[in-house]
Amino acid sequence: MLSWAELVALLSAIAGNAAALVAGIFGIILTAVGAFGISTSAKWAFIATGLAAIFVSPVLAWRDEYRQGAQNRADIQELKTQLDELAQPKFEVGISQALSIYDTESNQTQVILSLSVINSGAPSAALGWSAHYTSPTLDSDVRFVQPIEPVVFRAKNEAGIKFDASQNIVSKIDVIQRGGILPGRTLIVFSGNHVDELSAGRGSITISVHDYKQKLYHAVFIGRGSEHLRFQPGDVVVPNAPNPHGKR
Repeated sequence: MLSWAELVALLSAIAGNAAALVAGIFGIILTAVGAFGISTSAKWAFIATGLAAIFVSPVLAWRDEYRQGAQNRADIQELKTQLDELAQPKFEVGISQALSIYDTESNQTQVILSLSVINSGAPSAALGWSAHYTSPTLDSDVRFVQPIEPVVFRAKNEAGIKFDASQNIVSKIDVIQRGGILPGRTLIVFSGNHVDELSAGRGSITISVHDYKQKLYHAVFIGRGSEHLRFQPGDVVVPNAPNPHGKR
């Protein structure tokens, strides 16, 4: 059976191809001549068979070509989709740790985040960073801080790290190649003391970033109790000492 699309295309092909019609008429004549001298019933059987072959064979041949063409177009579209996907960056943003400190002098919660961006797609820089804090006491966008001087962060009674601008992942504009990873840390601050609700899992931090094609990616961190500082390559370790920025 022919679909409506195939039938329309068939009628168009027949109307536009006069040579095919002429060949069909010539085929009828040859069939009749070939059947001359045979009994009347056999003669009509030959003619009917010839007519059927003349009209049915081109239809079947055209149908096969039409369907093959449709399959070719589908294959080309699939290939185009695959090529488009290869040209798209594909980020995976992760937050491995968030260490929070309450600064009594400024009445601000400071959170240092350990982040990574893995790219399994086309090369792209990580751009347009933003952060949002959500809890029962605060639901707001929060700001990143670029420290002018190194800032020391530590978990309670542990050695700490010295964080400076060179480690700030949001200021890095390196192109992440396919299969590459961009690790780093960043510092966010927001008003009030939210350390306890973060530790209790009642607060969450959402980090967003986009690739050069403006596709947006997110990572969410939810506190899970007291954190032990996990060191990364390149960290400047500071021995255990009283924290100058307030309390954990």
